Amino acid sequence: MNKLLKILLVIIMLATVNTAYAHVQVRDELVDKTLAGKTFTKPDPHLEYNYQDTDRVEIPLQITEKISTAGKYATYEGKRLEFIVAGNVYYKGKLILPLGTKITARVEILTTKGISGIPGEIFLTDFEIPGIKSSQIMEPISKRGQNRTLWILPLKWALTPLPPLGSFTNIIFGGDGVLKPKHTLKLYYYPNWI
Repeated sequence: MNKLLKILLVIIMLATVNTAYAHVQVRDELVDKTLAGKTFTKPDPHLEYNYQDTDRVEIPLQITEKISTAGKYATYEGKRLEFIVAGNVYYKGKLILPLGTKITARVEILTTKGISGIPGEIFLTDFEIPGIKSSQIMEPISKRGQNRTLWILPLKWALTPLPPLGSFTNIIFGGDGVLKPKHTLKLYYYPNWI
């Protein structure tokens, strides 16, 4: 039995080495054709910048239309959404964004609700704010549905000894990620970042 395990281990190791070597040999022809004859400059690393600056301003946002991960108000990845600033935003006594300023964002990732209480979630990125660079915004922000796993999983394990009751808890889904105009999201602006 011991010899059989050693032989099996050697076969797995050889297969892994051959597979890894095969991936090194493969070239992407599309990439080679696209990049042929092009030169690229190295980006400026901003070595003089203090990356430990934590001075930030909260921007309260409200969406203009209701969206959800599923159902009547279902959205999709890549969709541009419109938000408004829910209050005047000041930095060191200076008005940066007045109340009602329109801001757009994109749905980056959309996860639907799952079995055993896993919630749906909407991730928002690519905020376009007048007068503020995208590099000065902390992204992404998200809106998650109700997470029911905290009570479903203990119930599932308690019912597992009684077949098939433990498996029935799998059919309980988490909540949909819903974003309504009455919800206020907090987006953080770092004015000293470059």
